[in-house]
Amino acid sequence: GFGGLTYTVTATNGACQVTHHAHIQIHNPPTLIPTPDTTLCGSSPITLNAHPQGFGGGGNTYTWTPAAINTSTTTTTVTPPVGTNTYVVQATSGNGCISLPGTVTITVNPVPNFTVSNSNPVFCIGGSSTLTAVPTSTVAATYTWAPPTGLSSTSGIIVTATPIVSPIYTVNATATMGGCVSTNNVLVTVDVPPVLNPKPDTIICNGQSVTLNANPV
Repeated sequence: GFGGLTYTVTATNGACQVTHHAHIQIHNPPTLIPTPDTTLCGSSPITLNAHPQGFGGGGNTYTWTPAAINTSTTTTTVTPPVGTNTYVVQATSGNGCISLPGTVTITVNPVPNFTVSNSNPVFCIGGSSTLTAVPTSTVAATYTWAPPTGLSSTSGIIVTATPIVSPIYTVNATATMGGCVSTNNVLVTVDVPPVLNPKPDTIICNGQSVTLNANPV
């Protein structure tokens, strides 16, 4: 919006008098309400918006800093690295008025990437396998395992699995800084030994033959 002031000046010389009016038009600078501060898990693209308000929202050009993301539009997309990242936007209206700077802080917390090794993927009932969470990043984390059935522990990098069925275990890694979580699954296959019901003991005479049958159940 804008307003104005009118100034009047009068000059007098004896009986002569001259009056002039000067009108000063006052424009408001743009008002910005930028994207709220945001926390992310892992570095990923995010779109920032200046959100111009009121009469200052039309015909503006925009300057985003740091310079690497500079754009003349209301939005810009950035991929901030792990850490605290500050972005600043200012708008210049068509009549040259400059807004107050708007600041957006994007905090990116690290994600603990990992894989899971299975020492004995398939075993007979009564056997076991060692399951190990293998970090593939330098992010410190704690590890939890579920369901608890057949596990030596539900926490730690290494656990022993001795289930009597074939479960899928879910492993969650929670970063000690920022609390970001990543998840992996591992299948343990438990085979059941066959049950046999062979032919009963039999007595035959020398020279006779007999058919033997395992009779699996």
